[in-house]
Amino acid sequence: MKKLFALVIAILFAGAMWADEPGGAPDTIPADTLILLDSIPLSFQHAMVDNGHFRRDQTTDLILYTFEKFDEQGVPAEDGDYFLLDFAPVDPNDISGTYTFADGNLDLDYSCLVRFSGTDTAYIEFIDAVMAVQVMQKFEEEDVATIVMAFEGIGDDSIFYSLYITQPILLYYDFVVEDDAVENTATPKATYKFLEGGSVVIKKNGKTYSVNG
Repeated sequence: MKKLFALVIAILFAGAMWADEPGGAPDTIPADTLILLDSIPLSFQHAMVDNGHFRRDQTTDLILYTFEKFDEQGVPAEDGDYFLLDFAPVDPNDISGTYTFADGNLDLDYSCLVRFSGTDTAYIEFIDAVMAVQVMQKFEEEDVATIVMAFEGIGDDSIFYSLYITQPILLYYDFVVEDDAVENTATPKATYKFLEGGSVVIKKNGKTYSVNG
């Protein structure tokens, strides 16, 4: 597993993003731990980067989800996954980097995986995790970007979860601009994401959204 993750990192970043960091790509979760765990690979078709928290406390949310259909209340009308990763990038407008629970720049207290299956909803938190992200292209005027990434984590359900996005995925990107920084010195903008009646709800700037808008 450790060799696999190192290979994925090499494919994603071609060594470039680690050039200035001693030791090369980060260590993964110890292989001897993974032997004891079931393993579930994750896959997502949709994603967004939310910097609402960065304006307030210097953390960013990467949100990935699989849903295509929603009802009038914004509740997913099909089975699927919602994945929230909360981390502290150096530059909120370029989240490229490595984030780990051990280094303290991946906040597992505010990261979770929510799995909808029929009338059941499983809420999974992580006890250890490592994530690497590379922003490939940025289109700030359109608020979109493309990224590749790799994630490995041990859930509190004693299952090993992995996610490898090797082909760039297009996502909505909440870029931070200088006007935001000045404006929010006096009045920070808060963004909150939570489950309400089985629905993923986003509250931002006093307005309420579902994951599809």
